[in-house]
Amino acid sequence: MKKRNPLGDVGSDQPIFSLLGAEDLLPRAGKPGRQFPKLKQEIAEKYDFSLSDFQQSVYRYRKMRKKKMRLYVQE
Repeated sequence: MKKRNPLGDVGSDQPIFSLLGAEDLLPRAGKPGRQFPKLKQEIAEKYDFSLSDFQQSVYRYRKMRKKKMRLYVQE
């Protein structure tokens, strides 16, 4: 594990943004990686998995939450 950096160092020239080192992210020997099952055809047809739709839904959620918080502050 790498040492902690103060929040003020994030914008500086120090390249460390995580407490994990590259050696911590390597797969362990003897353990196979987790395999995800293939997506069923009916699920793939029913839902849209594009990232842009996900980003739009996050944007809408944050916008509604911000509006809701403004209403609480005004009361």
